[in-house]
Amino acid sequence: MPGPSSSPTVAVINSDSDIMSTTTSRWASSLPDDLVRQIASLLLAGDLQDYVRFRAVCASWRFGTASPRGRGVVDPRFHPRRWMMLPEGGGLHPGHPKLHGYVRFFNLDTGAFVRVHIPLFQDHCVLDSMDGLLVLQRDHDTAVRVLHPFTGDIVDLPPLSTIPPQVQELVVGCPKQKKLPIIRRISAAATFADDGVVTVMLAMTNLYRVAFATSQDRQWTVPTWWHGISQPLLSSQGKIYVACEKTDNKTAKQCDSEVLVIGHTDVFRSRMVVYKLADLIMEMYIPLISIGDKAIFIKERALSVSAKALPTVTGDTIAAICLDLRRRQQQLSSTYSDVSTTTSLWASSLPDDLVRQIASLLLDYVRFRAVCASWRSGTTSPRGRGVVDPRFHPRRWMMLPEGGGLHPGHPKLHGYVRFFNLDTGQS
Repeated sequence: MPGPSSSPTVAVINSDSDIMSTTTSRWASSLPDDLVRQIASLLLAGDLQDYVRFRAVCASWRFGTASPRGRGVVDPRFHPRRWMMLPEGGGLHPGHPKLHGYVRFFNLDTGAFVRVHIPLFQDHCVLDSMDGLLVLQRDHDTAVRVLHPFTGDIVDLPPLSTIPPQVQELVVGCPKQKKLPIIRRISAAATFADDGVVTVMLAMTNLYRVAFATSQDRQWTVPTWWHGISQPLLSSQGKIYVACEKTDNKTAKQCDSEVLVIGHTDVFRSRMVVYKLADLIMEMYIPLISIGDKAIFIKERALSVSAKALPTVTGDTIAAICLDLRRRQQQLSSTYSDVSTTTSLWASSLPDDLVRQIASLLLDYVRFRAVCASWRSGTTSPRGRGVVDPRFHPRRWMMLPEGGGLHPGHPKLHGYVRFFNLDTGQS
């Protein structure tokens, strides 16, 4: 597979280039091997692309350093951690005929773009990414594959189709063609052994279950224990961790190579606090007063971008893309008497036209109306019009089978029924 480049490389051979090549080879090859390896290791700790360019200088530097090809997935040193696949927009998904097999990637630190030819997308779809590696599913047999987008290395894992038989009680009554889409909403993490064995864990947020497999297994294993996994999985020091939301409103987010614990001082989220997790086992936290030139965007997962990469981004900033108001709703009474005075002041000061425009664009319409009385009075209530007005239909929500014979109305459910959102995985 061709290496990542934004345009074809054209080689021009003339006397000047021959002289330059000879001169470069002489001083480059004269460097001690230990120094070459030390420089290479420092470059590799930063960006894989710099390491690849370093090895391209001369033959002696290539011979003295390890090649990423063949070990791009199994060796964590070669993972493209700060590269993300760039959405093209306009419905041009990876594999779209108009893209001719090319996919663009963006460096979150430098702002560099590369265009890579990945023909796999003709019959593969993306499930998730981890450390810049793409977790794919092959269409015809549902095999899960971990792809290094720059080296083309692939590690094969068992098919997703081996999971439904192990969770029959959770998908009972669900049409066969919808079982895999439910399972495909995952968060993935992996560990990499010295012998080349890769272990991957999938957190299936719709089913509150996890599955794991190694590159030597033939099927996924689904443990019997349940877990409300609301955050992406974390990999650290050869182990996989699940970050659980605590009562103190703090949640772990993996940003770059560090785990940051980001939270708020109260249920109304009036003030944000950030800690660095110094020791994952001992749960030792170091308070941070700055995150440098990084801007962290938080939605279902965190994305950190350097202000150097995007000039329009302000460093030392944390932005919550989609505010989670579930806890706030639980604190509010039916009269909303507990809404803080500060919130009411700034919220009620917004023009009515702007409030209605924002409300029309939101998926979380009910939570938006819960913020303050003025927003409720300025927007239409779904109550009384939930059926007759198509705007208020819960289109992407599906009733979740409980399994174990616990049908809706079963005495053990006490009248409760669970629903989950097919887009966000909320339950």
